[in-house]
Amino acid sequence: MKKKCVLFFIFVLIGTAYLQSRKLTVLHEVGNPDYILIDSGQLLVIDNGKQLHQYSMKDFKYQKQLFHRGEGPSENLCLGFVQLSPEYIYLYCMKKSLFFTRDGKFIKEIKTHLRGVNYILPVKDKFLIETSTRQRSSAGSSYSISLYFLNVENEMKYEKVLYYYEIPSITWKGNKRPLTLIKSEQNVCIFENRIFICDSDRGLFAQVYDSNGDKLSQVRLELEKIKVPENYSAEFFGNIKESGKIDSFNSEFYYDQPEYFPAFFRFYVGKNKFYFLTYKRIGNNREVVICDWKGNNIRKAYIPWVNYWDLRNYTIWEDKFYWLVDNQDTEEWELHVVDVK
Repeated sequence: MKKKCVLFFIFVLIGTAYLQSRKLTVLHEVGNPDYILIDSGQLLVIDNGKQLHQYSMKDFKYQKQLFHRGEGPSENLCLGFVQLSPEYIYLYCMKKSLFFTRDGKFIKEIKTHLRGVNYILPVKDKFLIETSTRQRSSAGSSYSISLYFLNVENEMKYEKVLYYYEIPSITWKGNKRPLTLIKSEQNVCIFENRIFICDSDRGLFAQVYDSNGDKLSQVRLELEKIKVPENYSAEFFGNIKESGKIDSFNSEFYYDQPEYFPAFFRFYVGKNKFYFLTYKRIGNNREVVICDWKGNNIRKAYIPWVNYWDLRNYTIWEDKFYWLVDNQDTEEWELHVVDVK
């Protein structure tokens, strides 16, 4: 009986962790955020793919709108990948890489003309590039994450492949297209001039490379498989029904729900730490599996259950989980934080 009471008390604590979070500030300038980036100096909010809001993390004061649409130097036609480093802010989209100082002054731009490029990320004096190739319609797509360098003519030149993976195609059923709500996570992070590549199809899996593309370590953890609940898609389809478009939706798409979730939902990197956000849910909280860059010192923590489907209005920095909350009453976005421990 005593053991049951202790377990109940633990689950109550975990279930109420959401209430222990705190609001840091209101982001008055943000209208429709896509994702956020944070380090000890700044908060960047990518807004509707058209604006890049820059805030100080010391006092949360608004600094500037960094991105400007156009075709001239320091401008671009759209906003794709954004990366924070101690030395600069990096923007990539539409075959153009832009570098700014941390206070927003334009440094340089690099134009690229590579085919099938999904992103270009700088790492020290080189670049990490993911390219994709569409196979036969039934075979899906293949992806290569490779290291490139700039030659004397300022052109990107291939050096070597670091990682390769494939995503099989989901076949059509008659004239209906497949709908995928649960996707595997293959992603890249640059931290302290190291390259981190994860792949949820291989478990809690990540590889660490130095800036020359030499592998330093690998993590591969096998945890319990988490079944997808039967009502997982209820919210999505409920919204479709409310919009009155369910008939046209059903005539165009079919939904085939997998039996199990991928090994993790997102991953983040800190100082000698991996944070794997899994699909395990306890109350209003999501499980985070934490380990070092070699897969040792494994522990678990819990953060508020923030789904947002495929949006990234949240991040982890220095053992703190930050996320944006849409205040329906004031129609403004708030920045919240809770400790990851």
